[in-house]
Amino acid sequence: MAVTFVRPDGTERCLTWSQLTREADVAYRALLALRLRPGSLVCVQLPAAPEHVAVTLGAWRLGATMLALDPRMPQAELDRLVGVAKPALLVAARPSPACPSVTVAELLGGKEPSRSPEAPVGGTGTAAPALPRSAHTTGGTTGHPRVILRQHPWVYSSDLRSLPDDREFGVGLGERQLVAVPLHHVGFTRLYHGLALDHHVVVMEAFSPGLALELIHRHSISYFLVVPAMMRLILDCVADADLSSVQTVHISSAGCPEPVIRAWMRRFPPERVWYTYAMQERLGSVWIRGDEWLEHPGSVGRPRTCEVRIERPSGELARPNEVGEIFIRGEYSRQPRYLGSGPRLKEHDGFLSVGDFGHLDEDGYLYVLGRQAEMINVGGVKVFPAEVEQILLQHPGVTDAAVVGRPEPYLGEVVHALVVPRAPATSSLESSLITLCRGQLVEEKVPMSVEVMASIPRTSTGKLRRRDLVPGRVFSEPLST
Repeated sequence: MAVTFVRPDGTERCLTWSQLTREADVAYRALLALRLRPGSLVCVQLPAAPEHVAVTLGAWRLGATMLALDPRMPQAELDRLVGVAKPALLVAARPSPACPSVTVAELLGGKEPSRSPEAPVGGTGTAAPALPRSAHTTGGTTGHPRVILRQHPWVYSSDLRSLPDDREFGVGLGERQLVAVPLHHVGFTRLYHGLALDHHVVVMEAFSPGLALELIHRHSISYFLVVPAMMRLILDCVADADLSSVQTVHISSAGCPEPVIRAWMRRFPPERVWYTYAMQERLGSVWIRGDEWLEHPGSVGRPRTCEVRIERPSGELARPNEVGEIFIRGEYSRQPRYLGSGPRLKEHDGFLSVGDFGHLDEDGYLYVLGRQAEMINVGGVKVFPAEVEQILLQHPGVTDAAVVGRPEPYLGEVVHALVVPRAPATSSLESSLITLCRGQLVEEKVPMSVEVMASIPRTSTGKLRRRDLVPGRVFSEPLST
């Protein structure tokens, strides 16, 4: 068995390796018929299903560059993105007027495509266009779509036993892996890297915590990756789950509340949990194991594949525990290759920055506070929303929280908290949240007001959509507290 796709109702569609090879061959021949050239950018906008893998592997056999898109992406957002990426072809459930496109039914069903490129399409300009590559979308904090070309091709040695980094972080050959993160996110990397390592990969079409726990038991899952939002949901229903097969858990992205990590490591042995800080630009990665994290709570670890330094605005190196901008230099890190226009990353002596701020302690452990673009300036005091959000999420009556800057005539901005209560909010919720923050934060970082929300806008991976929390929109109606 190569890959099992699981629908939201728990039913499964399975592909053996021989079936996967045949389906990929059909896609390859169909793409050849559309006159795609090696290096062409192909977008796949499909749910997590066998067709996604068939199209991707078929296009890679051709030497194409693949860009996975959210199948639920609104048409307006798709129009903006393809306007930047200018793909040679979009493979989706329905044809799109935004760019040359073909339906997956036409591509894999042997029908004559209703749309195709009018002329042979060129490559993306990569250094080795005949090699299979991928690209990823990122909006950063701006909300403007950017597409990053992955530096390394999807090529593996035929005598592969296991990559050194995988072994170090608890992942080997032949794992039974659960992919619960969407394929237009880090789930893409986990799925295809897992196939290269001979994993049986179980892919969820849509995440739900109860189904994820059921699949861990049903398929004796030994390895999976989660993001912080998923961790909180799983903890709510994990009480009687059988997790005995799990050998390794990877936690992706910074910003997980400390109580959630501690609760998570009460369910899994800490030495089996790995927390990572990385970015789509692939400048390097920082890792920390669970038992090490318990000795350095809040840290994302020490550099494993790179060097990290903290710089002051002047460019001088910051002292230990002094907050500044995070710069990273790895063996293979270089300016990312973007499709479309956009600013280059800051670069000093080969060290690059994506705009994150944080500090290093005396032992070289990194602590990440957030992006400069997210920072709230309270009378000259710099406040990173993530720092306040971590405190708010410690409150037992809060299921989700976000922090924004609210205009204030004397201080310029003040901190305003948006919270989703676990139960109907009472008048004491605001005061208890502010008391909680005052016990752990300086006064300027304490929220001046609290607004109760039905939900906080997040992506399908749980990442906060800060661009949808623009004060002009959030505060278009009188504040409720």
